[in-house]
Amino acid sequence: MASKGIQLYAEKKYELEELTELIKPGMRKGLGAEFVDQVSYELGETKVVLMTFECLFIRISSYASLSILLTEYGNCQGAYIVSSGGKEVLFSFGAEDRFVREWETVLKDLGFSGK
Repeated sequence: MASKGIQLYAEKKYELEELTELIKPGMRKGLGAEFVDQVSYELGETKVVLMTFECLFIRISSYASLSILLTEYGNCQGAYIVSSGGKEVLFSFGAEDRFVREWETVLKDLGFSGK
């Protein structure tokens, strides 16, 4: 099983709850991913949201899962995106990388950028 992860940051433009609602439809347009679940916490002054999605990649007959960890402290927001799954026989078919890159585009459109 292969995995891929990236980290992005942004100055706060949206409340995390609003951001999650903007993210969900963005992915359906790209790869047709399905929203699975979401959990939110406030830890002192830090807000945390964990979102989970999955997508069937027909060309490899396998699912890939994707988790997005959104954090907020003060005026700074972070997003860690990790995808895993797909098939790996002698090499990775790249489903997990494509899944992460699609999400990276969605978040960059919302004002996030890399390190």
